[in-house]
Formats: sequence, C-alpha cells, structure tokens
Amino acid sequence: MDRYQFEDAISAYLDNELNLSQRKEFEDYLAANAGTKEFVADIKSTIESLGKMSKIQISSSFMTDLYSRIDLKKSRSVQKREKNANTIFGFSPLYAGFLSVLIIAFIGIGLNTITNYGTAGPGFEYSKQDELITDPKGNTEIINPDVLAITESDTTDSLREIQQKKYNLQDRIQLVKDR
Repeated sequence: MDRYQFEDAISAYLDNELNLSQRKEFEDYLAANAGTKEFVADIKSTIESLGKMSKIQISSSFMTDLYSRIDLKKSRSVQKREKNANTIFGFSPLYAGFLSVLIIAFIGIGLNTITNYGTAGPGFEYSKQDELITDPKGNTEIINPDVLAITESDTTDSLREIQQKKYNLQDRIQLVKDR
C-alpha cells in the first residue's frame, strides 16, 4: 500500500467498511510508517467533533428562494450577453466609429511625415544651374527649383559685415561708467 491508497482508505477504515485483507494491509502500513497513527487519530477526532455539532435549522421556503435567486442571476447574465451582442470588437458602434476615424487619421499623418516629397534635406547638395539634387551617396534627382528656398548669401557673411563695421554710439547710449 502506498501513501495515496492509505489516505483513500482512512474513511473506510474508520467506518469499518474494509474487508479483512484490506484491514490487515492498512494496519501494517500504520505500524510501518511513523506519524500515520496520529494522522488517523486526528481525522477520527475531527469526525467525532463534527458529529457533536448541532443541526442548523432552515426555513421551509429556503430551497424555493434559493432556486428563484439562481434563476434571477441567470437571467441577468443572459441580458448582459444580449446587451454586449451589439458591439464591434467590444466597443459600442459610436465608440467603434470614433476609434476607426482616429486610426485612419493616425495612419494618414504617419504616412505624411514618413514620405519624402523630393525636398532637399540635410546632406543633400543643390545645383541651381543643373536643377539637380545630389544625396550623400551620389544619387542625383531632377527637382523643381521652386520647391527649395534659394539664398544669395550665407548667414555667416552678414555676421562678418557687422563685426567689421564699427558703430559710434557715444551720443546715443549712456553707460553707467560714462558719468
């Protein structure tokens, strides 16, 4: 007999329902394994204490009330399922419409920001006379010159002019140390 067979046979042993060979095998297992006698004694005392407990009295309408409450819960769950049947992926039709509009807008904005419409960006060279744009890899593409903003001079040129000119602002500005 193993541990599982022993545990299954405890109730039959205590109720004296085992035949003679099964009872002998059970008692041999009790003698061979430590702690099993205490385990059986604990189960026996638990059964006895349960037998001594007073019976609980219920009303005569308990079962009918119980069945009516179960039926009420069932009908509510059916109503919830019928209510959820008018959904699209778990959303009401109104919210599903809003969600689809948002998804389409998100995809549209994403495509507009990802695509390149032929404008020159960082790393591109523009040649006015050829109307070509060259990327850093050496690939060239004919472009419309109206797309790009063409500047006649560089911003560093204007900074050099300001630095070279010396303005006389003595009569216009009065500084703290000039008093």
